[in-house]
Amino acid sequence: YGLVAALAPLFANPFV
Repeated sequence: YGLVAALAPLFANPFV
């Protein structure tokens, strides 16, 4: 969960 929660915002920013 920790990695997913940390990577979620990182991947969402560039895709926005």
